[in-house]
Amino acid sequence: MGRAHHSAYIVYGTTDGNAPNAQLIVKIIAVDDGSVKWSKSYPVAGADAGNIAAEVSSNVPSSDDD
Repeated sequence: MGRAHHSAYIVYGTTDGNAPNAQLIVKIIAVDDGSVKWSKSYPVAGADAGNIAAEVSSNVPSSDDD
C-alpha cells in the first residue's frame, strides 16, 4: 500500500501481550526495502497517546534523509 501511494515510509503499529502487561509496538518502515528505520514499544496501561504520537512523528525521517 505504501508503494501504491508513493510513500517513502509507513508507520506500523501492533499490540503484544495481555493486560496488564500489554505493549504497543510502533515501527517506521522504509517502503523501498522494508527496513525498520525506528521502533519502540510502549506499555498500553497508562499510555499517553499524545506523547506517543509526538515521539513517533519526531522520528519519521525527512525526505532529505533519502
